[in-house]
Amino acid sequence: MTMAGFDKIAIIGLGLIGSSIAHAARRGNLARQIVGFDASADVRTRAAALGFCDAVAEDAPSAVADAELVFLCVPVGACGSVTEQIAPRLPAGAILTDVGSVKGAVIRDVVPHLPAGVHFIPAHPIAGTEFSGPEGSEKEVVARYRDFAGWFKSIDLAPEGVHLSGRYAWSVKLNNGMTVELGREQTKTTLKDRVERLISIYPQLAARLQNKIESVDMRYPNGLALKAEGLAFGMDSKKKAKR
Repeated sequence: MTMAGFDKIAIIGLGLIGSSIAHAARRGNLARQIVGFDASADVRTRAAALGFCDAVAEDAPSAVADAELVFLCVPVGACGSVTEQIAPRLPAGAILTDVGSVKGAVIRDVVPHLPAGVHFIPAHPIAGTEFSGPEGSEKEVVARYRDFAGWFKSIDLAPEGVHLSGRYAWSVKLNNGMTVELGREQTKTTLKDRVERLISIYPQLAARLQNKIESVDMRYPNGLALKAEGLAFGMDSKKKAKR
């Protein structure tokens, strides 16, 4: 077994990104101990039940005590206040990082509260990817992100957002601003088949509409519905599949 890189890491915020970091840290043996905290008592209770952290603290300062690596998985606007709360318990030499989608505001709000000897390394959640999904879907959403990244690579596109609805319908936002509705997984190959169908015609769509495509709905059996700047049309007269 690979030796753990840290004695203790702390994760503040146990939503999709925070819990995904905890799962990855455990899978990669990143630390001897993973301690989490969330401002929501309900989330703390669920996190303790799911067991992706070794311990769930009742407050943020307790979570970061003696931690060598601390992840701020909270909204950008809360990073400064959370750092102020945990600063007295951050040990010298600790690394503090975040998963905010912007850096200027985070640096402005966090740095004034950093104790001497604590190193702040601003970061991005998987190059800025946003995840959302029902409770307990963390692993599934992250796994699908990897699938989408591989599938869309052939047309030089990458996912910036992956969403799983409460009805378990998938959508992905790509780095060209286009949202692709893929719907529910009716079979093991449903999503891949729909993505491949889009990929097969995407060069022609892009050539005609350039960067004007806003969304593509691939839930139709043999076609799609497309919305672009100033127009919207479908390419299939058949009823689309259930969401």
